[in-house]
This record gives sequence, structure tokens and C-alpha cells, in this order.
Amino acid sequence: MPFLTSPRPEQLTGPIRLAAPQRPFCEGCDTDDFLIFEEYVPSRVLPGGQVRPAETSYTCIECGQVGGHSVPAGWEPPGWFWYA
Repeated sequence: MPFLTSPRPEQLTGPIRLAAPQRPFCEGCDTDDFLIFEEYVPSRVLPGGQVRPAETSYTCIECGQVGGHSVPAGWEPPGWFWYA
């Protein structure tokens, strides 16, 4: 699965449609056992009240594939917590 990127503003021609949130998973290895999470951004409320779902990016240490996308509500990387 190639790394997903957002289009540049000049490429947008209509309403933005975000892909449905998915659990991180390596299609090459058919598992999530080897994923290392590079970044995790919790869901947030943007100015104007729009809710932006949580997002993560990851690398599979078994086959080297990378990915990144929004994740379902309630999902967070294993062992993840806020620093206080």
C-alpha cells in the first residue's frame, strides 16, 4: 500500500471527501503485528466546529511498506498516552 498524501489546494475541484477511517494494517504481510507507528494525531475539533478524525502514519518492519490515514474513533496506537 503506498503512502497516502493529501492533494495540493490547486488540485481540489469539488468538496473534499475523506476516506472512511480504517484500522492500520499491512496488506503485504496480511497483519498489523509488525507495524511501527511514526505519528499519531488524535481527533480534534477545527475552527467552525468540523470534527477531524484521528490520523496515524506507520511502517511495517517486516516488509518495509508505509501507510498513513485516518483511523476509527476510539483507536490509538498500542501503548500510546498523553504526556502531562
